[in-house]
Amino acid sequence: MFSQYQGKDISSPGEVFNDFLNNYLIQIDMNRLEVRRHGTVTSNPVYSGDDLLLGYADLVRATNTEIGCAMNMCSGPDGEPVITFYCLLNGKTIKENEEIYQGTTVNEGG
Repeated sequence: MFSQYQGKDISSPGEVFNDFLNNYLIQIDMNRLEVRRHGTVTSNPVYSGDDLLLGYADLVRATNTEIGCAMNMCSGPDGEPVITFYCLLNGKTIKENEEIYQGTTVNEGG
């Protein structure tokens, strides 16, 4: 996962990290996620192959339990600061039609 920020209003490293993760996590609010149903009880969210949801799917995937990130700040060609931010997860990148995580196993609809 990679992001780059540029401008005079670059925040603290913690705020950059927060913004970086939120840019991926907010995608679930704007893009549809398929759900695979097994009978009437189990529902598992499935990655559809949508590039906009790839970062989200990898971040919330149950098999990804560790994250490591690096950040570098330097001056851009126009003198404004540029932050490059990169994160690695300890699992493989999700593939189309793979389940993201185990959904509910409780039938709340009766």
